[in-house]
Amino acid sequence: MLQHPPPWHIDAAGGRPPHRLHDWDHSIRIERVTEASPGVTYPRLLKASGACPPEDVGGAPGYEEFLEALADPDHEQHDDMVGWSGASFDPEDARIDRIVERFDQLAKKWSPRPGKPKAPKPTP
Repeated sequence: MLQHPPPWHIDAAGGRPPHRLHDWDHSIRIERVTEASPGVTYPRLLKASGACPPEDVGGAPGYEEFLEALADPDHEQHDDMVGWSGASFDPEDARIDRIVERFDQLAKKWSPRPGKPKAPKPTP
């Protein structure tokens, strides 16, 4: 039995599903804009730092508490947080391989598709 509607729930009045917002800051720096280079896949990641917080960590304050518990083996929630996060969470690992994989998916989606040949214009 659900006690709360799931995030995709649409109420009986036909309302829209709720939109989840998070208190995360992301910085993207555009270093320069140039012509595309042949043979280079875009978008392209140059640098990334820091891991994405685990789902349902409790926003920025929850993530801070989570990191404190992970870093301190004597913290009362240390064992619970290690178990909950899968014991392999590294706050410094941005998992660049996953970002590059997602960028590759975007590149495929955004790449120009061969179009149909245009019919010649009639001559007057």
